[in-house]
Amino acid sequence: MTQADVDNAGAGPEPTPSTAFERLPRAGAKPSEQLTCVFLLGAPLVLFGAAIIILFVFMPKGEDDLWIMAVVGGMFGGVGLLLLIAGLKGWRSRKIPWTELSISPGATLRPGQTARLRLRQPGPVALQKLTVTLVGERVYRRRVSVKSHSTVEDQEQLCGRPVLEIRDTRVREGKALERERNFTIPDDARPSGPTHPDGHIRWRLDVVGQAGYMRGFRHPFELTVSAHGKGRDGAPSPETEHV
Repeated sequence: MTQADVDNAGAGPEPTPSTAFERLPRAGAKPSEQLTCVFLLGAPLVLFGAAIIILFVFMPKGEDDLWIMAVVGGMFGGVGLLLLIAGLKGWRSRKIPWTELSISPGATLRPGQTARLRLRQPGPVALQKLTVTLVGERVYRRRVSVKSHSTVEDQEQLCGRPVLEIRDTRVREGKALERERNFTIPDDARPSGPTHPDGHIRWRLDVVGQAGYMRGFRHPFELTVSAHGKGRDGAPSPETEHV
């Protein structure tokens, strides 16, 4: 079996015409906004950490706890450096065309239902690896500590199911890589929206690509999972009405 056979496994002998698919909306901020935030956060942290370490070096000796300054400075500088590295990777990847995801028309995603997914990756890009993963999570707010009323957003992952994987594929300029797969919403999936005891359920398809040294991308695409017997607008589905 060739690599092409592996990539096309499950695609079917007669792919559905691309016009019959509905594009999925992208989630999250635009890449340019993400890069701006990363550099605006990373650069000050690196400078602040470096300033603390320099201050520690030139401080008069004699205090036993001065080493804490070096640790704190190293922590700030390390976090800032990681952010700058992530920003550099994003900057090097900015010219990679965005991946497009579509699903079969009229598909109402419900627990246990299978839908048809189409991926389209325009060129030019030399992919070392590209994966699509179905992700479900509960997003909620939790207290920073027992004695504090301050809260932070946290996530509890409910599902992380692989849908598609492509390796070692080059797409030339003006061409596009296209793949189709069926994917199934888990039988025990909780519907999108508010949930008990707090927070809300969020579903998405994560597209993660590696395209060489310091070049890669991650594109999240929003999904809406309905409760059993509910359509996209909350009305009973045709299958339910005929039961």
